[in-house]
Amino acid sequence: MTGRGRMAVGGGVALGIGLAALGFVVAALVGGAPGTVAGYVCFGLVALVFGGSGVAMLAGSRVMPPDWPPRDD
Repeated sequence: MTGRGRMAVGGGVALGIGLAALGFVVAALVGGAPGTVAGYVCFGLVALVFGGSGVAMLAGSRVMPPDWPPRDD
């Protein structure tokens, strides 16, 4: 797998974790999940950080040259 592919897979995983955390926060806000305010804030930060890094990695994988990183033969 190329560096571009690994970056796309990592971005997809990070985005999935961020969306899952966001789903939990939304469920908590509508009363579907018990917890504390600190827990909601923590999951909100997880959603923000992982979602943002996932989007950035996916965007970076689109502009990365296909043959990057160069390999020494």
